[in-house]
This record gives sequence, structure tokens and C-alpha cells, in this order.
Amino acid sequence: DAPGPVLKPQRCVPDHRTTMRRQHLLGHLSLLSLALAANGEAAAALSSSSSPPPPPADRGRRAFAGLLAGTLSSVLFQPFDVVNTRMQVAPAAARAGMLRTASAVWREGGAAALWAGTVPSAVRLPGGVMLY
Repeated sequence: DAPGPVLKPQRCVPDHRTTMRRQHLLGHLSLLSLALAANGEAAAALSSSSSPPPPPADRGRRAFAGLLAGTLSSVLFQPFDVVNTRMQVAPAAARAGMLRTASAVWREGGAAALWAGTVPSAVRLPGGVMLY
């Protein structure tokens, strides 16, 4: 058994695109390392400056603000939810855009149709926003 021919390693000369890809990758890696370093510094700053919990009076204000924000968001954004639901249940062939669907809902039932389901949403959502 004679050994096979000895192959000499050939040097691969990178073309212009390979060089550009390497430089692009190195740029991304340096940006990533900068971001990680900044994130580490921010995490260290946050962990070293732990603030005490808010006083009970402030907790009540925050809870009320969360309750109010949840109620307002459910009332203000209910038309978008109605339009979104209508678009989702429509057959694929009959789907229209958001504005066309909203105008169809308006023609069918007026402003009340756009705010259909506001009460259940306003009852369900604020508690979660308050706790968050």
C-alpha cells in the first residue's frame, strides 16, 4: 500500500466581494461589542443604584393612573379592534382594506357599530394595565 500523492495546500486569494463581506462582518462585530459593553455598563449602573419601593400613597396614584390609562385605551382604540375583527372573519376573497372595512361598519351601524364591545373591553383591560 503506497501512500497517495501528497497534496500541497493551495492559497485561496479572496476576491473583492469576499473582502467586502469580511469588512462588513467585522464592522457588525465591532458594533455588537460596543453595544454589549454599553449594556453591561448600564446593567451595572442599574444594579448598583437600586431604588426603594414607592411609598403607599404613590402606589395608589400609580394604580389609578394605570386604571385610567387602560380605560381610555380600550375606549379610544375600540374602533380599530372592531375593524380588525371584521377583517379577520371576512372570507379571503371578500377582504377589503382597513378604511373600506371601517366605512362599511359605519354604513351598517353608524358610530355605535365602531364602538361595539367597548364595555366588556373597558371592564377587562384596565385591571391588567393597572397591575402592569
